[in-house]
Amino acid sequence: MFAVLIASTAASQPPHFLKGAPGASEASQTVIAFDSHRTSTSVPFTLVDGRIFVNVRLNGEGPFAFLFDTGGNAVISAKVAERLHLSSGSTETGTGMGEKPVTAVDTTVREVQIGDLRLSNLAFHAIAMDDTPAVFGRQPVDGIIGFPILEQLIVEVDYQSKSLKMTLPSAYTPRKSGTTVHFTRARWVPLIDASLDGVLGKFGVDTGARLSLLLYGPFVKQNNLREKYHSAVSGVTGWGLGGPIRSQLARGQQFTIDNLTIRDPLVRLPLQTSGGTTASDTAGVIGSDILRQFNITFDYASQTITFEKNNHYGARSNFDRVGLWLGQDSAGFTVIDVISGSPADIAGIKVGDKILAVDGKPAATLELVEVREEFRNDPAGKKMQLKVQSGPQSERLSLPCANSSSNANAFHPNCRWHPAPRPTRKIQTRLSVILAPEAKRVR
Repeated sequence: MFAVLIASTAASQPPHFLKGAPGASEASQTVIAFDSHRTSTSVPFTLVDGRIFVNVRLNGEGPFAFLFDTGGNAVISAKVAERLHLSSGSTETGTGMGEKPVTAVDTTVREVQIGDLRLSNLAFHAIAMDDTPAVFGRQPVDGIIGFPILEQLIVEVDYQSKSLKMTLPSAYTPRKSGTTVHFTRARWVPLIDASLDGVLGKFGVDTGARLSLLLYGPFVKQNNLREKYHSAVSGVTGWGLGGPIRSQLARGQQFTIDNLTIRDPLVRLPLQTSGGTTASDTAGVIGSDILRQFNITFDYASQTITFEKNNHYGARSNFDRVGLWLGQDSAGFTVIDVISGSPADIAGIKVGDKILAVDGKPAATLELVEVREEFRNDPAGKKMQLKVQSGPQSERLSLPCANSSSNANAFHPNCRWHPAPRPTRKIQTRLSVILAPEAKRVR
């Protein structure tokens, strides 16, 4: 869920989600059509930090990199809007999934093209995307699109072949396989009935969310989930418009959608006091680590979603085993957050430090999302070699990755950090898999 919570600047109007119910005028003004009398189109997508990116042309220019977000409406980067000389309408303010204010300007794109699909006169919110390097590194984020396509077409997301197919409802033949569930929609994101370790709730099917499950604060409080999961690990676990998403981490036993069971889901318990995770009508959102285990069909005409298992089914979600949240600029990586008690913390890495190299490769030649995947999924026991600059000095560090543990307590996250004691303070046990010895400095 990478879109935003927007409140109109008009004092008489209460805050409402950009992911909220669409106005009638928005739905009626957009015209949708296919080239050459086609009834469907398929386009490839790339997965970046678990999120779906497709190429989009705007007013004949591009391609632009758009995030396909089932939890969002239509957002365009302010820089792209300026490049296309789009007209500006009213200004709105609010927050995204982060806690910082977000300013949006209403505008309209004459034509949006995705493959052979064309949408005419589509309303957008133009928003600054300046903090996306903290999420996607050098991957451009030119915009977000979701509901304008989903409301009029059958959309099939094939995570196995990484393709997105959009079909007119009149030309679509329903699948005879998979598990079909009905959804409701309080805001843009479709909500389905599901349960986490026996606790029922309405969960959003959100291609814009990362990892497994991001729970919402009221649901966590109502069901005493912080006490249930005994989570002692917290930090930046994601990023949305409006800044970082801080949460505690836990490992659930199972997440159930109808007759489908996802075991050992990674659960995020938010620490936000404002923004999207404070909504009380939603239990949370289902992220990419669960969704990519299925090929998924969204049918808004019948208000159903069909999940069909693919070759990724059963894959376990991991969190960063090093304990760093990094951003990226042209010079390399900057440390934005360090989880207390993690290998990075034990090695002395601090917020603001620069990562100059990873495993001997200069940071300027690396992509943030690839490094993040290494931090999550490198083989157990591997030591990550980092060159770190802190102030004027730099040094090389060797950080151990977590070892797997099949008998780990299911109510804890993926790994337990057992650092050797430091003389300056007592380090508490973290997570639920045994690490190799304490990070050592390499001379």
